[in-house]
Order: sequence, then structure tokens, then C-alpha cells
Amino acid sequence: MTLMHPSAIWLYLAQFFTRDVLAQLMVPYTTRALLSDRVAACLEELYHEVDFRFLHLGDGTTRRLGKRVVADRVRVLSIGPYFTAQIVADILARFRNIEKYHILWHERPTATLRRPKYDHLPDTLCLASTFLVVPFSSAQYLRLLTIECSLDKAEHLFSPTIVLPRLEEFNLCIRDDGGDLDAAGYIMIHHIAPLKAFLHQHHYTLKHLSLRAHLSRRKSRGDTDARWLSECLTGVTFCKLQTLGVGTSFIPLDVVVLCIQQWADTLSDLDITGDYLNYEQLEDILGKFEDGQLTSLKVGVICLCPELVDMLAEHLPDLATLNLRIRSVAPHRLAAPKVISVRRKLTDSEPQLEEVHFCAEMGSRNYPAWKLQDISIWKFTKKLQYQDRCVDAIRDSLGQV
Repeated sequence: MTLMHPSAIWLYLAQFFTRDVLAQLMVPYTTRALLSDRVAACLEELYHEVDFRFLHLGDGTTRRLGKRVVADRVRVLSIGPYFTAQIVADILARFRNIEKYHILWHERPTATLRRPKYDHLPDTLCLASTFLVVPFSSAQYLRLLTIECSLDKAEHLFSPTIVLPRLEEFNLCIRDDGGDLDAAGYIMIHHIAPLKAFLHQHHYTLKHLSLRAHLSRRKSRGDTDARWLSECLTGVTFCKLQTLGVGTSFIPLDVVVLCIQQWADTLSDLDITGDYLNYEQLEDILGKFEDGQLTSLKVGVICLCPELVDMLAEHLPDLATLNLRIRSVAPHRLAAPKVISVRRKLTDSEPQLEEVHFCAEMGSRNYPAWKLQDISIWKFTKKLQYQDRCVDAIRDSLGQV
């Protein structure tokens, strides 16, 4: 039986074959088994990952993706708004074996658009629900799902009928698209069911969860943001959740504490970045981990002081990896510079002298039971700067070289 692959693929693969292999192609049947294995391996590599954001519709790629021999080899799929809906509608349904799916659906009009020029589509076309969720219907191997969209589009991407039996990682990033977050948040308050149902539907399989936002312009959070997120996440439980990442520039701290309180029993990796936390806020968060089972922590704090290190060692004895983002260093908690704003400058101080005093104070500390192995500290001024002296001071308190 003759191998049936598009001619364009043969021409592309030919550049990777040596002359002797190309010569063997002229011999019918005798080397067909060997050729089949090599072509299959090349196809696996070529179509392992497909990115619709950079797809040129005229190069024949979409036509080849319509063939089962090609579509079945796609494992990673990224999709954005820059494609022709008329072509993609049929293709998305063919990706039965994808394991990772990235939906980047922002900087577009609202999810419901009028597209009367497409005769084969309804007059009112919900782009998100019509196209983006198509792979869900047959994605039995999907392990990772990333959704980056604005609030007004989010509800269309979740349906109570969506069941992804092997989903382990879910990343949600809210975009403001330059619009009014308060207005969008008000809408979402009355439409929390889809996302909440989606989280409930996958409470048994999810191991990694990330909730963040990307704001095109700085603005203060409104009550609608906090209310929507709080109502959406309250009562949601997970059986196997190990990793949690939250962005505090959009998600209010009380919602962060709520999430940690609900999921602390299984968490081993926590990432809290965005707005910087003060000592009391971090203490409140660490207090939710009664057994101190965290092994990895990444967090932004306003000031690094010996008392903060003491608190970390006391609350998280099993911590192996620590990544701190800091704004300042102080030899004592009470000597920390006063904060003008968590996003703006601190009051004037002498940073180099403060680091020297911090290291001197840390010289009297000793944490023999702390399992900390990997330490990184980054200070943000005009850019992130690695704080090697502070890292060495903490390592010395562990007896590490």
C-alpha cells in the first residue's frame, strides 16, 4: 500500500534525508518500512506544536492540518485571534490528541459579534464558545489549559458540559483590554457559575492552578473585582492541588488568603507575586499552613529583615526553595523604611549600609532544622538586582557554603 502524505510534506522532509536515503526512495517496497518510520518521526517533530497566532493561511498548513495523519500528531496548541474563523472552525475539531492548549483571546471585540457574511454560521456568532472550546469535545489527553482573556469573554469559555478527564494544570489570566474592569466585573458577578462549575468539575484531577491578571494601565481595584473573585472561589475544593500561583496586583489579598485557607492541606508550591506584602500580611498567609508542608515559596515582600527570615524558618521548616522579591533591606523589622505606596518609592534610606547591618544581624541566627537548599533574593529598584550578600548571610545561618 502506497504511503499517502501530502507532496508539500515530502518536499519539506527531503531536506533532512541523506543522499543514500533519498536514493532508496526510488526503490519500491524494499525500504518502505524504514521510510515509514522516518517519515512518522519527522511528522511527529514537525507538527508536535501548532501556533495559530503565527499561521500563514496561504502556505497550505491549514489544508495539511485537515488530514488525520497530520492532525493526530499535534500535542501542543496555541490559539489567538489572528486567523480566519471560516477555516479554523473545522480544523479545531480534529485535534484529538493535544495535551496542552493555550487560548490567548484578548485585544478583540466582545465575544458576541455580528458576522452575517458567513452563510454557514449563525448571524450571532459567539467566537469563544463556537471555536475555542471545540477541542474540548474530544481532548481526552489534555493535561494543561491556559486561558488569557478579558472578563467579558471568560464566561463563554466554560460550560458545565466540558469534562477534561486528565486536566492537571489550569492557568487563567484576566486581561483588561484597556476597558472598564469594574463594569466587566459587575457583569461577571452575575455569571460566576461557569468558571466555578469548571473548577468543581476538575477538582479531583487539578494539581497546578494559576490565577493572574495583565492590566494595560494601572488602576485601583474596585469592589466588583474582589466580590466576583471571592464568590467564584468560595467553596471550591481540590483533592490533589500542589501548586498555586496568584497575582496580587489584581486579586485582592483577602481572596488570596481565602484560596490558601481552602487548599493549604495539599499545597507544596506557592507563588504570590504582584503587589509587595508587608510583614503582617505574609504572617497571615503562612499561618494557614499548620503543618508547614510547603517546599517551594516565591513571594514579594516590602522589606527583608531578620525577623522575616525567623518567621519563614518557624512556619515552613520543610521549605527547600525560597525566591524573594523585595523592595528594601533592614537590620530590624522596626527599622524598615516607611512605605509611600506598594507600587511606588520607599522613603529615603542607605541601601548598602542597611544590607551590611542586615548581614551582621543574621550572623547571630542559626536554623539547624531548616531544610532550605535553594535561595534567591531579588531587589527591585529601577530593575531587578540579585542580592548575593543577603543570600550568603541566610546560607551561613544554615551552615551551608
